[in-house]
Amino acid sequence: MNEPTTSSKQWFARGAVGGVMIFAALNALSWFWLSDAWTDLCGATQNAGADAIGFPFEIWREGNYYGSGWMINYPWLGVNLILAIAIAFLFGWIGSRFASRLQQLVEGAESTELRKLNFTFSVRGLFVTTTIAAFFLGITRMLGVSPWLLGAIYFGGPLVLILIAMAPVGLHWEQRMIIVVAFAILMLVGCVMVGTKMGMEFDRVLIGVFICWVPQSVFAAFAVLMWSMSPFVAGEAKA
Repeated sequence: MNEPTTSSKQWFARGAVGGVMIFAALNALSWFWLSDAWTDLCGATQNAGADAIGFPFEIWREGNYYGSGWMINYPWLGVNLILAIAIAFLFGWIGSRFASRLQQLVEGAESTELRKLNFTFSVRGLFVTTTIAAFFLGITRMLGVSPWLLGAIYFGGPLVLILIAMAPVGLHWEQRMIIVVAFAILMLVGCVMVGTKMGMEFDRVLIGVFICWVPQSVFAAFAVLMWSMSPFVAGEAKA
């Protein structure tokens, strides 16, 4: 009797996290339409324009002060947080409402994965991984320490991480996440090193990572989720 309740609570939490991720991605994307100069992001220019962020309401703009000398517009920040909580609850409710079906899809996808071979690199997977690594290293060597290299990490990093994680055959999705996290940490360290050598401030590099990686990661997470469930869904359709 407790199993459906537990499943509903779990899917409420998962849905809420998904809603927060989507809201965070929208906030990250807001930088592109609120800021004055995109070239500041990769260090191509210094202080070419004011950076700004906030969705749906702007909460920070570089050089601006709000109220009694605040650097952040706290009233709009409060409104944005309320909207974020509302979206989280909405997605959580959707998750709990369809918990049984979602649980069935996940279990079906997991059983499909378990029927595959244990962890191994197929010839194709090994080829893909080495090609990605060689291409990335070649780009790094060609671009050197430059805004182009930083931009390549910003806008191509998540794709490289996903391709590397999906190359091994027969891995469970939690194991793939470990690969993603490990390589993401290495890439983040490299990103900070490149930015530091270019004379960029540490926090500006991290802002660039947030702005570029969060939307791509959210999109990739949903894409991988759909890809993982597609064999089971296709099998159900045939049945």
